[in-house]
This record gives sequence, C-alpha cells and structure tokens, in this order.
Amino acid sequence: MKMVRHNRITVIILVLVLVLTFYPKPSYAYVLYSGYWSSTAKPSTNVEYYVDSSVTGYNYDTSVSSGASAWNGISLKYGITSTTVADSADIKVFAGDTHDTSWADTLNYKNKTDAGGCWSCSWNYSRIRINAPVYQPASSDLRMKVMIHEFGHAAGMDHETVNKAIMKQGDNGYYTMQTDDKDGLKAKYPN
Repeated sequence: MKMVRHNRITVIILVLVLVLTFYPKPSYAYVLYSGYWSSTAKPSTNVEYYVDSSVTGYNYDTSVSSGASAWNGISLKYGITSTTVADSADIKVFAGDTHDTSWADTLNYKNKTDAGGCWSCSWNYSRIRINAPVYQPASSDLRMKVMIHEFGHAAGMDHETVNKAIMKQGDNGYYTMQTDDKDGLKAKYPN
C-alpha cells in the first residue's frame, strides 16, 4: 500500500514538473535603461531630432530619417519628428570618424551641457554619432538597422541579448523592427 501511494506521489510530482517546465510563459526579454525622456522638459510624445550637415554630406539622410520614424506609431506616448532648428532639437545626429570599430553610438544626457552620458536619469538631450569609415561601406539595409538601433537607445532601450531584436548588437540578418523592440517601447512608454 505504501508503495502505491509513493508511486502516485512520484507521478504527481513528475507531472507537475513537466507542466511547469513546458507550459508557455510570457517572455519579456527586451532590456530597458532605467532612465527616460523627461516629461517636464518636453513631452516624450514629440521628441525632435536634428540632422547635422555632416550627415547630409555623407548622404546618410535617408537611413537617419527611416531609423527615427521606425519608432513612431508603437506607443501613443512616444514619437520622433525631425526639426531644422538645431537649438530646439532633443536628439542631434552627427557623422564623422570616431576612431573605433562601431557603426555608431548614442549617449543620453540630463541636459545639453552635461559632459557624461546618463542612462539611469531623466534625460533631456541625446546625441547619435555615425562613425563614417565603418558605416559607409555597410549595405543600405544594415545602415537602416543601425539607425533604428541608435534611435532605440535614444528612446531608452538597451542591448537585447536573447531574442531577435533590432536592439541586439551586430548584423543579425534582419533590418526592421521586431516584436521584442515594440514590446520594449510599449513597456517604457505605456499608452
């Protein structure tokens, strides 16, 4: 009798372990910086970017505008538009030689006079630098992916390490927004 009871308990435990192991669970793999756009300085629904003449000189305008607009229409509380007034821009995009191997980089700042980046604060300004010597030979698809990725950093997204996402570093063979990226922006700026 004790053996039958022990076997039943073992079977019940085994079934529970299998159910808990293979039962579908929601995945929240996107990674967010703890900082965000300051709503006191400017509502995050209308973040403006400015394209420096260095970007125009390299003919990167299309990839920059496509990269920015990819983040629009995902959250009602976050959108990006361009401006021709440098002083009023929340994000400035530059191109040049950064003397490293990255395609581009982004830093977010508390204000325009800060010397160092701030990923865990409320920021009012972002800077995207395109590294022309590395970016120039890239395909147009990869350039677009890089700009979507960098504007994602300006929105507060960190690098993804698990799921298929634009925010995953490198040339991963996909060049458009992925579900993980969209879910991350919605979590950062919920409707």
